[in-house]
Amino acid sequence: MPDWQLFILPALAVFVLLYYLILLGRVMLLSIRSRSWPQAEGRMITSKAGKSRHANPLSMRHEVNLEYAYTVDGQRYTSNVISFGDTAVNRLNFRLRSKRAAEKIVRQFPSRSTVTVYYNPQDPVQATLQPGIQLSDLIFTLVTLLIPLLMFVVILVLAFSPPV
Repeated sequence: MPDWQLFILPALAVFVLLYYLILLGRVMLLSIRSRSWPQAEGRMITSKAGKSRHANPLSMRHEVNLEYAYTVDGQRYTSNVISFGDTAVNRLNFRLRSKRAAEKIVRQFPSRSTVTVYYNPQDPVQATLQPGIQLSDLIFTLVTLLIPLLMFVVILVLAFSPPV
């Protein structure tokens, strides 16, 4: 392997790992802080489950399209955040839900129902329906950390293994 690849490939793996760590760290921090946020009564505007638009037809991945409205100090806001971990999954463009899981969320938050919204008192635009760290957030964090770590290990093994 050329000398430049000995530097570039591990550096790329470290960059990917740092990106994941920053994103997941922010998600975990928001999740922890949201447990102490004030609550507002909200109303579900939309709550539908369907196949992901970008999914491979064989993968049968589903997404939830939901939106809710809530009022803080006379100002009306809308959001589509179920939990902050769920938002990270969507930001990374993963569609991990089964049809059953998507339908369960829709049943939990049906259209036109009243919901409790937890909002950031410093920035009421930031809100969630499920405060704190959810089990799915922890599982997603572990899985997404394993991907770049494995990538880093494979690159190091390839970089420092003797030529065949």
